[in-house]
Amino acid sequence: MATEKQIAANRENAKSSTGPRTDAGKAASSSNALKHGLATRGIIKSQGQQDAFDLVESDLRGTLLPEGPLQELIFKRVLIGAWNLYRCGECEVALYNSTGATRVDPLVISDVEPVYARVRKYARESENSLYKAMRELAKLQEEAQYRKEANQPVEQAEQEDDSQVSQICSLQRIRKNLALERRNEAKLGVIAGKKQSNEPADRIEADPPLESAASIVRAAA
Repeated sequence: MATEKQIAANRENAKSSTGPRTDAGKAASSSNALKHGLATRGIIKSQGQQDAFDLVESDLRGTLLPEGPLQELIFKRVLIGAWNLYRCGECEVALYNSTGATRVDPLVISDVEPVYARVRKYARESENSLYKAMRELAKLQEEAQYRKEANQPVEQAEQEDDSQVSQICSLQRIRKNLALERRNEAKLGVIAGKKQSNEPADRIEADPPLESAASIVRAAA
């Protein structure tokens, strides 16, 4: 789960990331694919939907904070799922308006029921794909954060700015697992120390036996 500090910081990021408004900004936005290593080619956008798409993309990026080519690849799957859900919502509105019966829910109009059912099917598929991609992205981010904090002193890791971590990356789970691992390592160290202290000292070799008087006499002869 994201901390309150993360949530507040990401909300501020989202506020300042409301998509391009000027012509220059829109032109820069169109090159984001090259900048982040992910193209938006293949994502269907109807005429007039570019601004809405840019807003969805910028809000998701400000919240999920993907880093590196692999996370960007998974982020694109998240973006496609979220955008397709938006498209399904727009289709439902258009379907509703097309009936002319604005006081009747299209769910109960038999003429549009097959189309409505198809839209809902696409929405479910998009939602499942979205959640799956978000779980995979969260796993990648938690593994990266775990490795980072495992190589830092505990005090330094706890003082890091939580706003640099996405909302789906659970710092609580990461630090709980790190604390458990460190306790286990400490226990293993204590056990190893006890075993070493309980080992018997190296045996002292006895002096070789003295030669008998008879052997001395024989040697002198």
